[in-house]
Order: sequence, then C-alpha cells, then structure tokens
Amino acid sequence: MPQSNFINQRARLSQRRFKLAFTRAAILITSLFVVSILMFSAWDSNQVLAQVPSKPQLSKISSEFPYESKFVKVLGSRLHYVERGNGDPILFLHGIPTSSYLWRNVIPWVEGDGRRVIAVDLIGFGKSDKPDINYGFFNQARYLEAFIAALDLKNVTLVVHDWGAGLGQYYAWRHLENVKAIAYMEAALPPVYPRESYASFGPIEETFRSFRDPQKGPKLLIDQNFFVERIIPSSVLRDLSPTEMEAYRKPFATRQSRQPIYDLIQTIPIEGQPNDTWKVFEEMAAWWRGAEIPKLVIYASPGRLTPPKLAQWAVENLKNVETAFIGYSTHFLQEDNPEAIGRAISDWYRRLPSPERAQAVTQPEPKAVVQSIINKVRSQLKQPDAPFALMVQLQAKPQFIEQVAASYAEQVRLSRGQRGNIAYDFNLDASNPTRFVLYERWTNLDAFIAHETASYTLKHFERVASMLEASRQLHILEPGEELTSQGISQTNASSKV
Repeated sequence: MPQSNFINQRARLSQRRFKLAFTRAAILITSLFVVSILMFSAWDSNQVLAQVPSKPQLSKISSEFPYESKFVKVLGSRLHYVERGNGDPILFLHGIPTSSYLWRNVIPWVEGDGRRVIAVDLIGFGKSDKPDINYGFFNQARYLEAFIAALDLKNVTLVVHDWGAGLGQYYAWRHLENVKAIAYMEAALPPVYPRESYASFGPIEETFRSFRDPQKGPKLLIDQNFFVERIIPSSVLRDLSPTEMEAYRKPFATRQSRQPIYDLIQTIPIEGQPNDTWKVFEEMAAWWRGAEIPKLVIYASPGRLTPPKLAQWAVENLKNVETAFIGYSTHFLQEDNPEAIGRAISDWYRRLPSPERAQAVTQPEPKAVVQSIINKVRSQLKQPDAPFALMVQLQAKPQFIEQVAASYAEQVRLSRGQRGNIAYDFNLDASNPTRFVLYERWTNLDAFIAHETASYTLKHFERVASMLEASRQLHILEPGEELTSQGISQTNASSKV
C-alpha cells in the first residue's frame, strides 16, 4: 500500500473517532442539562405542592362566628342580626332550619368598601325570640318586613337561600322599589315552588307527605328534630364538626322551640294547599318571569333545589340573570364552598348598576311600580269584593316638593269620579314638609286595579318616579277598621270604612 493512502486512512479514522467522541460528549452534556432541569422542576413542584392543603375546600371554613350580636325589637319581639360595614345594605336570609350562622364564612368575601352586610335570624330561628305565634310563611314575612323598616334599609340587595329565598322574593314582589338585586341559591323559588304534586319530590315524596301528616309530622319535626339531626348533615358533602352541629342544634334544644320549623313546613305550597300560600306563589311565579330586577343564580352539582338544569332554566326563562357555578355540594352550599359563593356574589355586586344608573333604567317602567303596589294591596286585603280604604305615605325629595304636589293634585282630579272610587285626597303632612299622605276609598279590589293600571296613573308615576324616595308606607282599612296614630285598629265608630 502506498504511504500516501495509509496516511489518508489514518486521517479519516481520526476524524471519525473525533466526531464520535464529540457526539458522545454532546449527548452527555445535553442529558445532564435535561436531568438538571427535571430535578429543578420536580423540586419547584414539590415546594408548591407542599403549600397546597390536601383539602383546599376546607381551608377557609371555620366553625367560629366572629360577629357581634345585635337585636332590634319589631312587632313586640327581638330579632337577632349581625352587621358589618357601611353603605347600601346586602341582606342575607337563611331558610329552614338554619340561622345567620350559615353565612359566617361567606360574609368575609362579600364585605368591603361601600357595602353594609347584614345577616338576620328569622323570627323563631337562631337567637331571635320565639313569641307565641304561628310561624308560617306570612307571619315570617311580616317580621322580615318590619325588620327592614326598623333598620331603615334602602336599596337592598337580597342574598337568599332555601325558604329565605321565598321570603326574599315575596318582599321584592311587594316592595320592588326598595330592592336593588337578588342573589339566590338552593332556593324555594319558581319553578321549584309551588309544587303541583307530592310525586314531583321523587324519592323523598313520602318524607314530605309525612311532614304534613297530623300524626307523623310532629313526631319527625318536633320529637326527632329531623331537619337538624338528619337534613343538615346529609345535605353537606364534608363532615360538620361537633361545634358546627351544636350551633345548629342550640336554637332547637327543646320540643317547644322546634315549633317554628313545623309551622313553616306546613305552609309550603303543594298540590294547591294551603290555598293562601299557593295563590301568592302562583302570582309571584308569573311576576318573576318578567321582573327586570338583576338576579344571580348560584348553583352547585349535584344540588337539590337548584341543580344545574334549573340554573339553565333561569337563563332561558328569566330576565336580567347571571349564573355562577361554585363547585360540588348538595343543599347547604355555604358549608362546602363559602369562598366560591362569596367571590361570586362580590364580583356580581361590583358590576351592578350604580343607584343613579339603576334609577335611570327603572324609571321609564312605571308598570313595575304599579304592579308592586297592586301586589301589596292584593296580598293584604282580606275581603277583595268589599269596600276598603288605603292610606299611602310618600316621601318627596326636598328639591321636588312643588312638582310632586302638582302631579298628585292632577291625579286627584282625574281619579275622583272614576268607576268604583268613593274618595281620593292628597295632603301635605304637617309634621314633615317633604311627606305627603294619599287617602283613597274604593268599592272593591277590581275598581282599584282598574284605576292603578289606567293610562293617567301610569303617566303620573312616570312623572314622579325620580322625585320620590324609594320607601312607601301603605296601610289598608277594611270594614270595621280605622287608622289611629298606632296604625290600624278595630272600631265601631262612624269613621269606619
């Protein structure tokens, strides 16, 4: 072999060895680099994971109730409530068989600048008094209405649950001018109630039949304290602590103290009964579909009263509605996902129209104000076919006193002589220059409704909508009643209706 060929082969062999060595070195370096990255990533992930609770849903749930108890006397009894902050009120309403304690872990996520957060115990529940009354739906509504009036709450946003939702909707139906918005969850609202049949309860049909049975009902609801001992723990995904269960048991420690649960259950509208509650819930259901009031539906999976499919129903059938999915729970969502609930409410509330903007939106719709007045009168009137009178106290904004007086003077002129009208007067309250008193007498409810829905009345409400304060006090007199300084009383005097 020539020497030149030998040298060339040696050179090529050296080049191949060098390339192979270089490739191996490159692979080694790359491998070390990748391993180091993976090790760092693993270390970083482990550091992060070490900071995540094994049960994150429990991290913000406390059994403590760190709020100062307050009491206000209404209708002769004390109602307990807690309160934080200043500004427009956000009122939390509980249902059966809970209390303001239910909202303890939701409130911290809602309170903030310009928000006055209030959670009340319904009469007979929580730390509120237990007077000798029937605790059915309408008496509960009376005490709630009196509570809101006693605290002089204006432009109220309602956050409601269970039968607190039914009571909140009833208040909004009767006082639409004083409600800013409603957020509800697991709610006794349409289409859940009124219930066409017991069969619609599905697997718990017999349980609800038993609640209304005169023999079985007292044994379950009073003797066994069924709602506290069975319904609460079975309607929360996590295990409630002994402290939490004690907080729910304490208001119902004796048989007598459980009467509010029994009475309220008896007034749930099922299969047309009881007639008065059924009728009101039917009328509210029709109103609810067209109500423009902002609504937030908070729901969980699987849920009970408001499962995901009913949240979708709300989107398809209600106006001005938003939904918020907060995770997994059944009925007492506040005990499983309080932070998610609070954050959803806070975000929605932040985006609600300002009072000025909301007023501008609602004022061109006098029909809503008129319907609210009609609902209020209809729900209070015991004898719709008999003559009755009503007195309405109105508060004018100081800068609009003359304009309000002029509009009502015109309303008096147009109303007198209308079919079914007996008297129609409008006067300035001598004790308060911004307060006006309207006094009307009608032959029956139909005549009053015809007057309220007439074009001249709608035009009047459109004129004065921005000139009046939101609150409106209304008193109804029926045969055998008169107005006194203390309200309505029975009388045989010649001034009776």
